[in-house]
Amino acid sequence: MKTINLHGVVGWDIDAREFAEELDNTTGDITLDLNSGGGYIVDGVSIFNKIRDYKNGKITARVSYAASMMTQIALAADEVQVYDNTIFMIHNAQGGAYGDYREMAKRGKVLESMTEMLANTYIKKTGKDKAEVLEMMNEDTYLFGQQIIDNGFADSISESESDENRTKDDAIAYATLQQEAVNKALKDENVTIEALSACVGGCNLENLSYNIAAVATDGAETTSNQEKKETKLMNLAQLKAEHPDLFAEAVAIGTTAEQERVAAHITMGEASGDMKLATKNILDGAQMSATVNAGYMAAHMKRTESANRGEENVGNTNTPAASEDTDDKAMANDVAKLLGVDNG
Repeated sequence: MKTINLHGVVGWDIDAREFAEELDNTTGDITLDLNSGGGYIVDGVSIFNKIRDYKNGKITARVSYAASMMTQIALAADEVQVYDNTIFMIHNAQGGAYGDYREMAKRGKVLESMTEMLANTYIKKTGKDKAEVLEMMNEDTYLFGQQIIDNGFADSISESESDENRTKDDAIAYATLQQEAVNKALKDENVTIEALSACVGGCNLENLSYNIAAVATDGAETTSNQEKKETKLMNLAQLKAEHPDLFAEAVAIGTTAEQERVAAHITMGEASGDMKLATKNILDGAQMSATVNAGYMAAHMKRTESANRGEENVGNTNTPAASEDTDDKAMANDVAKLLGVDNG
C-alpha cells in the first residue's frame, strides 16, 4: 500500500497540483499520513475533492496532528484512523482583508459562507446538528485521542506504539503533548520558558528565582512513613549549583523552544513576503497560533494582490521595493542570530 505524507502548511508545503498529479499516477489503496496545522482553504478544497474522486482503491487517513483545513482533508478519506495521542482541531474559516469598510464587510460574508461550507463536512461525518458543529468551530475546539472517536470525526483508534516502532509523525504528536506537560510543570514552579530562554544569551542568574519542592527524608523513612515536603525558594544560580542536571534540562527546553519559535516566524515571514511582520512578532515574543498564522496569510494575500495590481499598472506604488524586503529580512536574521538561531 502506498503512503503519501501530507506534512506542513496546505498551499505552501502541500501543493494541490502536485498532490493531484500523484493521485493521477497511482493505483491501489493509499494511506495519507497527516501532520499539519492547516492552511489555505482553496488549496485544501482542491485536495479534498481529489481524494473524494479517487476510484482506484481505498484511501485511509492516518492522523497524528490535524487542525483547521487539514481536518477537512482527513474527512475526505474513506476511513479515518487516529492514535490515542492524536490532536484534532476545528475552527471557523479565517482570513484577512485590505480596503475600506465595504471590503471588510464583503470579506466577512465570504468567511461566514466558507465556515458553513466547512461545517457541512463535519456534519455529514459526525451526524451532529448544524448548531452544535458551528458552536464547536466558534470555540476553536481541540479534541484528543478517544475524544475524536467519541465525537464522530474518526472511525478507529489505536494505541501509540513503543519508541522503537513509533513513526516520525507519531513521535511529533506525542512530543507536542509532552512539551505541553513540561511547560505546565515549569509554569507551576514559577519558571517560564521566556526566562530560561534569556539565559541563552547570558543572563543574571541572581535576578531570576525558581520555586522547587525539596523532599526531606529521615533515612529510608520519615516519621509518618510519608514524604515531608517544604517549599524552598531558589534562584537559578543556586539551582545550577545544587541541581546542575535539572538546570541544564530546563535551559535546554527553553533554548529549543525559543529557537523553534524564532525559526518559525522567519519561515512564515519569508513565505508571506512580510519580514517586517516576522521581526515584530519575534521581538514581541509572539508564539505561533491560529491568529498569528492568519496574520501571515493576510500579509501574503495583500502582497499577492499588490503584485497583481502592479502587473496591470506599472506605475502602481503599493508594491514594496525589493530593497525594503531585503532590509526586513536582514533585520529578522540579525535578531535570530542574537537569539542563537541558525537560519542559514
